[in-house]
Amino acid sequence: MRIGIWDYLGIEPTSDRTLLKRAYAAKLKIYHPEEDPEGFQMLRSAYESALDYAKHSQDETDSFSMPAFENEMENDFANQQVYEQLPIEEEEYDDTPLGPTERLILDFLHKTAGNYDDIKSRINPESWRELLEDDRYEGIELRYRLGFELLRLFMDRPWSPGYIWRMFDEVFFWSHMELELQEHFSKAYVDHIMMQLTPYWDMDYSFAEHVQLPDDIDRYLSCKFNARQALSYGDLESAEQFLMEAAELIPDDIEIYRLMGEYWLRRGNWSEALKTYQRIYMLNAEDMNNIQHLAHMLSKLKRNEEALDLYDRILAHHEHPIEALLGKAACLVQIGKEIEAILLYSQITKQESWNMISRMQLLKLNRDLDLHIQRYMSKGSDQAHLFSLKLLAEMYYETNQYEHYITTLKHLEKAGELSLLECSQLAKLLGEREQYEEAEHYYLLAGKLSGNEQAFRQERLYLEAKISYDQSHYDTALSKYEEILSLNPGHLDALYYMAESLLALENYDRALSYFKQALEQENNRLYYLGAAKCLTEMRHCHEALEHYRHAELDDYINGFDYTYYACALLNTARYHEVLDIAQTVLECDDYPIMIYYYNALAHYHLKEYEAPIDLMNEYLSYDLEGEPSVFYAYLIKANCFMHFNKWEDAARHYLKTEELLHFADESNLKIYIKQYAAAFLATREFDKALIYLRKSLEIDEHCSWTQLQIVRVHAELKQWTALDKALIAYFDNKSNEHTDPYIFFYSGLYMMEVLRYKDAVKFFKTAYNLGLRGDISSYYGLALFHTGDYHGGMDMTREALNERPGHPDYMDRLRAMEEHFEKRNRLFAKMGFMTFKYTKKPTRYLDFPNILDDEQLQLELPGVVIENEYKIK
Repeated sequence: MRIGIWDYLGIEPTSDRTLLKRAYAAKLKIYHPEEDPEGFQMLRSAYESALDYAKHSQDETDSFSMPAFENEMENDFANQQVYEQLPIEEEEYDDTPLGPTERLILDFLHKTAGNYDDIKSRINPESWRELLEDDRYEGIELRYRLGFELLRLFMDRPWSPGYIWRMFDEVFFWSHMELELQEHFSKAYVDHIMMQLTPYWDMDYSFAEHVQLPDDIDRYLSCKFNARQALSYGDLESAEQFLMEAAELIPDDIEIYRLMGEYWLRRGNWSEALKTYQRIYMLNAEDMNNIQHLAHMLSKLKRNEEALDLYDRILAHHEHPIEALLGKAACLVQIGKEIEAILLYSQITKQESWNMISRMQLLKLNRDLDLHIQRYMSKGSDQAHLFSLKLLAEMYYETNQYEHYITTLKHLEKAGELSLLECSQLAKLLGEREQYEEAEHYYLLAGKLSGNEQAFRQERLYLEAKISYDQSHYDTALSKYEEILSLNPGHLDALYYMAESLLALENYDRALSYFKQALEQENNRLYYLGAAKCLTEMRHCHEALEHYRHAELDDYINGFDYTYYACALLNTARYHEVLDIAQTVLECDDYPIMIYYYNALAHYHLKEYEAPIDLMNEYLSYDLEGEPSVFYAYLIKANCFMHFNKWEDAARHYLKTEELLHFADESNLKIYIKQYAAAFLATREFDKALIYLRKSLEIDEHCSWTQLQIVRVHAELKQWTALDKALIAYFDNKSNEHTDPYIFFYSGLYMMEVLRYKDAVKFFKTAYNLGLRGDISSYYGLALFHTGDYHGGMDMTREALNERPGHPDYMDRLRAMEEHFEKRNRLFAKMGFMTFKYTKKPTRYLDFPNILDDEQLQLELPGVVIENEYKIK
């Protein structure tokens, strides 16, 4: 038997979904799932096909005309079957018999539909609990199928209280199946399901118990939900449409009025919002939330006295509701009661320190605090006004708003209402702000109030001492602090500033003792820091570092403190850490220039010689006249130039450090003088070098390095008499354990000058045998030639020339020998002999020993060598 869908529904073909729902509901009474399951199944299939027909024959409606999923859910009805075993054909159907599981499902769905269609059962949890706990519907597979079939049913019955939806979710776990549900239903419908499971979107269904319900209750619920959703999306036009329609269906639902109140608030129409909240008040005068809105609207309309009455009513029912406190405070500001408003905003901030409204209002009010207090006191100075001001002062003190505390107390003083405690606190605060005369006044006032003017002597002494300390009158400050400590030996601030004063006066031993006394009472980082500075100045740097560790420098970055720390690190050879600290200091807004000095020294000790030059230049760019560190800065720069073989720059900088010679100890004096001499030897400024070599000899007359360099200078300058004396002094020096080969070279030169060629040959030969070549070979050859060993002399000279091809001195000597030898051979037959006479020419440079071949110089300038060089000019 085949019957058309419209015959089953008993209506004419239509696309009106409301008519379809009503027809389907009417036919359910005929085709009961338990009494006629086959008929029910056919009816259900006919209904779904009719919805499909409506879907394709009706244009899409406005996005807020119904729940979002209702515009899409027809696809689910059109494309899915209630039971997979029952294929549905459009217009006509087969009446295949149902199995036991299908019958259970149909029975469950029928009972669900019955509960839903009765609004009182729909909102009653007990009516649903009996159904959900029925043992007949147990079983994983059955529950799984029921879950999907229920959602298909709820597509036509979407409006149940949130708590009912969540009861179903506890059984069917839809909230954990969102992705799976999207495979079977439209996304819009799944979103609707998830919203119904979320408490935020719960609607109030209590209206059903006390109002007359319309026939289409679901339409009302749809309008209410969509109005709320439209408001949340900011679509005020759609919200208005839904609210008006919902109000026509049920005029006195408080929740609709609340939504209408929110709508008028969004529109900025305070008058209409006020009317709406007044209607709610008439329906429920105990609704504190509504009273809050009502008070807010009255405040907006400048009806502040009425608003204050309502806020007080709220505050009488609830202990500290923040919104009511904020509203009341705002009203108080509007009616000129700023002091009371400040107290309220402070109370709010104390309860909720993160409340930005109260914080911003306090900032605004406190900016004109003095004016507000004057206005407040002008209205009267009775006990109520004074009490409010005292509360205000107390609040400011407790919250560390000391500037406002001072302002408030000064106004209280005019009314003669300062207490002993307030006077002493005010004096202390003014003293900390360096307002010393006013502080003195309040200490004296406190003494009078206490009846003992000596009671605050200690505080006054401390104030006077602090004044002297801040003005850098440290001696005066010390006498005051000593007097305080005689009254109170444990006065921590006095101990601390006593130590700081001594530190400023460079009395480090005493300063350290006071810092340690303070540390015995309290582990304060400032006490550790002060002790560390004293220890650094006293060069007890390992102990200083331990104190710096307790000073928490990383938590309180200060360029001056870190520079002291860098000094201690430098003196304990922790150079890499000095570099890190210097980087931190240079990132500070303020720092001492000594950090450049310490930074340069750290690089220097790490054998990084380029950076110290730039850093010392930065340091020396400041006005540092008379500072000993200036001379050391030039010394470091000079040493760096020596490492780069920039002898002229080094010599120029060494000259700027001569002041060091006046206060250096003997050990350092020796090395400084040798460094100066070495630099001038390197630049061949022999007259200047000789000055420092003689000074070196005055300090250590047996220094073989100094004696050798003096010999060299006289040889270079051709000061033969002086050279003779210098050579004698060198050979007479018993401390010369190892004679330098060059001394034989210079001795040979002297012998050549006094025409003692045979003696010259002996000295040159000795130098030659000790490994010297170059000038030694050339002069050795010349000496041999003078003694008549012509071939030996020329061979030795040629050897020298082979070592240094093109050397002009060697070439001149060899040419003179060869010319003389040729003339001698020609004349020998005629005269029998011919005396060799070599015309001396100025030599370019004499070979010389390593200028830095000295133990002290090598320690100071490791790796630097000033070697003999062959130069042609």
